[in-house]
Amino acid sequence: RDTLIAFIQSKLVNGKLTASMINTGIELKYLTELKAAFRSMFEGAHGQGQKDALGELPKQFKDVKAKSGIALKPQEAIDYLTAKTDFVVSGVKDPIVSDTKRVLLNTLKNGDTVSETVSKLQSIYEPYLADGSVITDGKQATSYRLETITRTNMSEAYNWGRREVGDSSEGYVTGYQFSEILDDRTTEISIYVDGLVVKADSPYIADLTYPLHYSDRGVFVFVTKDDGPVDYISDAEALKIIGMMEGFK
Repeated sequence: RDTLIAFIQSKLVNGKLTASMINTGIELKYLTELKAAFRSMFEGAHGQGQKDALGELPKQFKDVKAKSGIALKPQEAIDYLTAKTDFVVSGVKDPIVSDTKRVLLNTLKNGDTVSETVSKLQSIYEPYLADGSVITDGKQATSYRLETITRTNMSEAYNWGRREVGDSSEGYVTGYQFSEILDDRTTEISIYVDGLVVKADSPYIADLTYPLHYSDRGVFVFVTKDDGPVDYISDAEALKIIGMMEGFK
């Protein structure tokens, strides 16, 4: 942020802000480092999900999985994590660059002062750097903060790792129970799903795999053949939960 704003401020002070510079000269630094950081965190969460899940299976299944390489990252997992990293970084970069260009074009059109322009540029970054108290259009800008973006996608990587193990357990894992942290931060959908069980082979399992909302802290718990009769949610119930996500996925 500071590097980009200092660059723009120097152009404004020297009267060198042009439409051409706005369209071609606005770039964010450290994107390579940001991608590497996200990739490392996602891989770590994915691997930890697998490790924790393997530790919950009986010994005979742990041995089978170790021999078949379930604890390793297969190529499709590597490809997915790479694509996911690029997608997440683009989700951070693209709105910032677009909003920056919009502010600068308006500066050219309206003749805003340097201080007015800098103030507007700083406000663009607030949702990504704030502690959660920033209010935008009457609602907290939580869905755009880097902390929230990171936590949400690490939840996905972790639970995906758990499901890889469960789905490869030769039918021992028959379903997944939604397990939520219940406190004053728990959302309505998390309260609703807590304790419910979805079949491992449900056609909606991908949509129902955590996270179900931004900063979701829920975890899939294994339900196995040893657990006896289980009351699985119906397809209609699954669709109801998906509807409660309000387009999150």
